Amino acid sequence: MQRFEVFVQVCEFFIKCKLDADYISKLDLILETNAPKEVGVLVKHVQAFHGMRKSLCQQIIRRLHSNKVFAILADAKGLTQYNTCPDGSTCALTGSSLKANNGIMLIVDGQTLLTVHSRYKIVLYHFWTLVHMPSEIGLESVKWLKQQKWWQSGGDTDVEQCTQKILHYNDQQFVKCIYVKLKAIAEYIENKLPNIPIIK
Repeated sequence: MQRFEVFVQVCEFFIKCKLDADYISKLDLILETNAPKEVGVLVKHVQAFHGMRKSLCQQIIRRLHSNKVFAILADAKGLTQYNTCPDGSTCALTGSSLKANNGIMLIVDGQTLLTVHSRYKIVLYHFWTLVHMPSEIGLESVKWLKQQKWWQSGGDTDVEQCTQKILHYNDQQFVKCIYVKLKAIAEYIENKLPNIPIIK
C-alpha cells in the first residue's frame, strides 16, 4: 500500500489527466528531454499504483476462478445492481442455482446480465472499484468542480490551480476518502477474501 503522501501525487496525476486532455503528451515530451527528477518519480509512483491495483485484482480472480466475469466487469462503462435475482438463476461465478433472496443481479452497460451469489457482492464491488479507480478519481474531481460557484461562474480554470483546490479542499477530504477506501479494499483482500467459500 502506498503512503498517503505518494497517493496524493497519484491522485493529482489522474485529476490533471481528466482536466487536461494533453497532460500525458506533455509529460511524455518532458520525459524525452532532460526531465526533472520529480517527473520520473511521479511516473514511478503511478506505475506502482497500477501495479498494486493489478496485483489486488489478480488475487480476486485467482480466488474466484472466473476470468470471464471479471473481464466483463473490467471492460464495462456502467453497472446497475439489484439485491435480488430471478429464482432459479445460475451464479456466473460458481454455476450453482440461486434463489431470489440469496443472489444479486448485475446489468453491465445496460445489456449484459449477470447473476451471482450474494456472498460475492463485496468482492465484485472491490474489483469494480480497483479497476475503475483512475477514471473515478477524474470523474469525481470534475463533479466537485461543477459544484463550486467560482467554477460555475467561469472563474479560475487553470488546471494546476483547480487541481490544487480539489486536492486541498477541506483538509484533503477528497484524497483521504479515496485512500481510506483503497486501504479497506486491500485489507479485505488480504484478510477476508481467502475465507470466502467457493461453492460449485
